[in-house]
Amino acid sequence: MYVETQLKDYESASRAKSNFWILMQDLLGEQKIDIVFNYLGSTELLIYKVAREEGVRLL
Repeated sequence: MYVETQLKDYESASRAKSNFWILMQDLLGEQKIDIVFNYLGSTELLIYKVAREEGVRLL
């Protein structure tokens, strides 16, 4: 799952990713969920580009 956030620093994004993962586990049950979090100011990685171009948009 690819998530873009308006958070500006790694610490905040890391906490948000952890909280999001817990929420997803509560909603879906114990599942293997890969979450890629992209926050403002992070280095542009190839996985971000591929996710935006080839992924299925949920919202």
